[in-house]
Amino acid sequence: MSSGLARYQLVYGSLGTVVALMLWIYLSSVVILFGAHLSGAVTYYNKRADKR
Repeated sequence: MSSGLARYQLVYGSLGTVVALMLWIYLSSVVILFGAHLSGAVTYYNKRADKR
């Protein structure tokens, strides 16, 4: 007799994969946006220093 554990594992295992993928996409986008912001700030301060 099966207690239904295999069915729960099938459903929640799939949902766990989706959640992990969404977390990976979120963290990747945060890193990319942080890098873009940092690059823009460095460019801004370099142009500002050149004017002096």
